[in-house]
Amino acid sequence: MKNALQQLVQQTAESKAQTQADVAQQAQRGHRQERTRYTQAAVLLIVLVVSLVLAIPHWGHPFAPPVGEVADQHARRALLFASSLVDAYQKRTGALPGTLSQVGVALPGIDYEHIGDTYSLATSVEGRTISLNRGDDPSQFLHAR
Repeated sequence: MKNALQQLVQQTAESKAQTQADVAQQAQRGHRQERTRYTQAAVLLIVLVVSLVLAIPHWGHPFAPPVGEVADQHARRALLFASSLVDAYQKRTGALPGTLSQVGVALPGIDYEHIGDTYSLATSVEGRTISLNRGDDPSQFLHAR
């Protein structure tokens, strides 16, 4: 009985030591996980800051505007589009719009002039004025230089 009691006390002591070791291991694991989280957060913050530093200068003008022949073609297409809107407005209402804003689409940079039963659209590209009058042939206008 004495041996059994000593054995029980010894097992209890070993169990208590094992439990303390488990608690210490869990605490170390928790500290490692916490450090890992802080490291991940720091890396994420660094990546965010670097990407912002690289991206902010491009936010104002993310794409270079077209120049030369390409700018001219884009302007001509925009004038043809505006002309189609004006013509559609006239078919719908029976009259030409008084202003370009009446067609229902904002077209900044395009000037509209209503003269009697005709109209003229104009825009400026690299200091040159490009104009489209009602009745101009779209194919010739688009390929003019």
